[in-house]
This record gives sequence, C-alpha cells and structure tokens, in this order.
Amino acid sequence: MGFTLFAGCSLIALSPAVIMSVLFVAPKANLVLLMIFSGFFLVLSICAASLTWLLLPVLHDWPVAALLEGVIWQEVARYAFYRMCAEAEKRTQAMS
Repeated sequence: MGFTLFAGCSLIALSPAVIMSVLFVAPKANLVLLMIFSGFFLVLSICAASLTWLLLPVLHDWPVAALLEGVIWQEVARYAFYRMCAEAEKRTQAMS
C-alpha cells in the first residue's frame, strides 16, 4: 500500500508539469536549454542561501532575515540568468 500511495500521489502532483513540459517545451530545443539553465540557476541560488545561512549564525535566531536573504539570492540568480540569456541572444544574433 505504501508504494502505490506514493506512486499515485506523485503522478497526481507531477503530471501537470510533465504534460506542460512534453507539449510545449520538449519540441523546441532552445526552450529545453532555457529550462535546464533556469533550474541550474535556481539550484545555485538555493546553495548560496544555504551557505549564507550556515556562515552567519545571526540568521538562525531570526527566521525573517533568513527568508529575506533567500529572496535576495533568488533575485540575484534571476538577474544573472537574465544577463546570461541577453548575452547569448546578442552572440547568436552576431553569428547569423
């Protein structure tokens, strides 16, 4: 019963994301790369927020500060991702 419940809940939770990925993202190679790189930048921002939380013990006592620094790291990663996409677009336009 445990595995069937896990499989059923997983299919219910993940099926919209899988369907959207298969229908809209997978047919276009540039969107697949965009999705992979955006996930990479998300993981980088989570790692940076975790390292900041570990290195600054002040954040352990004040959860709002930990939340704010996580949001700040996410926005930094989003801006870096935007800059990377803009630079890649500019270079591909220069090549063609």
